[in-house]
Amino acid sequence: MEKGREIWGKRGTTFSILASSLLYFVLGLVLFSAPVSFQQVASLLMAGFLVVDTLLTLIQVLCSLPKGWRSFWASAVHGVATVLFAGWILSHISLVWELLPLLLALFSALLGLSSLVSFLQYRRERTAGPLRWLFSAVIGLGFSIALFGNLQGNVGTALKVAGVYLILYGATLFEDFLAALLPQSKKDKLKRRVRIPLPVFLAAFLPVKMLQRINQSLSTTPEEDLPLTQIRRENLQPNVEVFVHVAPKGFGTVGHVDLCVEGCCISYGGYNEQAMKFGGAMGPGIVFLHHRREDYIRFCQAHSQKTLFSFGLMFDEEELSKLRDKLQEILLNAEPWYPDAQLVEEGKLPQQPCEDYGSKLYLATGAKFYRFLQGRFRHYWVLGTNCVRFADTLLYASGTDTLATGIISPGTYYEFLNREFERPNGRVIRRAIYPCRQSSS
Repeated sequence: MEKGREIWGKRGTTFSILASSLLYFVLGLVLFSAPVSFQQVASLLMAGFLVVDTLLTLIQVLCSLPKGWRSFWASAVHGVATVLFAGWILSHISLVWELLPLLLALFSALLGLSSLVSFLQYRRERTAGPLRWLFSAVIGLGFSIALFGNLQGNVGTALKVAGVYLILYGATLFEDFLAALLPQSKKDKLKRRVRIPLPVFLAAFLPVKMLQRINQSLSTTPEEDLPLTQIRRENLQPNVEVFVHVAPKGFGTVGHVDLCVEGCCISYGGYNEQAMKFGGAMGPGIVFLHHRREDYIRFCQAHSQKTLFSFGLMFDEEELSKLRDKLQEILLNAEPWYPDAQLVEEGKLPQQPCEDYGSKLYLATGAKFYRFLQGRFRHYWVLGTNCVRFADTLLYASGTDTLATGIISPGTYYEFLNREFERPNGRVIRRAIYPCRQSSS
């Protein structure tokens, strides 16, 4: 318990939520109302930091002289590199600021393309609501083209956009603060249809950073002390778990999200590997269900060296019923799908080694897979209809806030669930870490 608290960090308080909200709001207001002044002050601070860092590096070089020539030359090379880098930045400070509209243009283009792909998928499936995605695609692509046209002249615009986003994010945190002051019965009436998360390019790295902290902290943790758990309400047991998966390298650093509802594990993704395109970014949407939670955790820990972050939520019977009903409604558009290992077992394929993920999962847990024939989840799309959107759809039906706006990643859900745990009366009442295991195979 103490080790878990050490790794996760201190619990948040109502005051810290309010302080964060005001900080983001004030910073956003400054960016929006005085972008030129902010740029000038930030440039001075950046220059001051580089000068101080350069001086400290030079002092370090001089202090290395008594340690011998080898140490001196190593410090000298580092010092020269630092001086050259600082000099280049100071002489190209305007170019550094041009990176901001460039990044915003790239992100807007990504958002627009993602929305366009989602629109085409919805249009193809004749699903309700495709015009919303078309509107988002036009805005995103149009804004990115306008920014690309004049990067140097759009620094102020980029700062204002960043300011608006920080103001909206601060407002989201302020709603968290207000909700923390209300009893659960009244808080449920404030469920939001739109929640402003951290930007995806920031939130995407949160699980990986946490994984690095775990790897440093667990070197002295005995095997029997795992998993590392923090509990907010000792007298309650969660009946829904959200697992955020993350691996130390490759595509696994982006992560994956799935659910465990009363012991039934539910996960959506592109599990038909043979039919996936663009390196697994797009393909048929597949969902699996099974009741072997412990086997699943062990499988995930060993497969691709994944670490699982578990967030336990507590729902009443009415909320659970709504979640089950939503799942059944979604599965009406699906039919059974069989991985190769199951087909081999049933004699529908000749005996052969089955190395695909679906087959390994079936052998480890006996999972049942379903392929969508129509509806919004028929096509998996990593930047649109992905694992997070599937989980968010089920949880929103049961009563939680939604994150289903724009591009959502496992990192954005990780940040959202951490916030819920830190709130004194948040829905998340337990969080745990299941570190990766070395595969025995």
